[in-house]
Amino acid sequence: MLITLSTKEYVQPSELFESVKVDMKSTKHVFLQLTNHVIGQYEAFIHATGDYIRNTEQRLRTHEVDNNDFIQFVTVEHDINEYHTNLTALQALMARLRENKHDIFNDKDCEFIEDMVLHLNQLLVATGSHRSTIDSIRNAYTTISNNTLNQRMKKLTVLTLLVALPNVFFGMFGMNVILPFSHESWAYAAITGFSVLLVVIIYMILRRIRF
Repeated sequence: MLITLSTKEYVQPSELFESVKVDMKSTKHVFLQLTNHVIGQYEAFIHATGDYIRNTEQRLRTHEVDNNDFIQFVTVEHDINEYHTNLTALQALMARLRENKHDIFNDKDCEFIEDMVLHLNQLLVATGSHRSTIDSIRNAYTTISNNTLNQRMKKLTVLTLLVALPNVFFGMFGMNVILPFSHESWAYAAITGFSVLLVVIIYMILRRIRF
């Protein structure tokens, strides 16, 4: 009799033995098959996490990523760390069993254990790769956000400068005191034209220095 205890239905006996027939009297074979099934479930979880990360990476290129994605990354990163910790412990266990110091397993069993150790190594490499990808996406998003903010600040600075310069002359000649050219008919056109010319010159200078 095989009894499993779990808070959730992670392992179903029907799924566990549907592909491989195991003699329930051989406890070592039941253990190895159960361990192999657990490793397969970890692989499915890791692949699903990798698909989500790659999808987010693709959307980052089209600027469709928002803050909710990075909040979700906290959960994803926690899951990956948990996978890595559990797989590392399982790898150590299988490595000890592979030594077969008490001659519990035959040669075929040792080969099966060796395959599981190699499988665990691949999954650990995958978890490390996913963590690196998350860090890269986070750093890329930070860089893009900073660059976008800098570009917007430059545009606002240029607009502020171009709007402020004409206001200097309009403010001076708008004072209710005696001013030069106050009785000339061409004064308004001259002041307006000079302000527009000054704005154009400043704009050309800023473009030339690629501000």
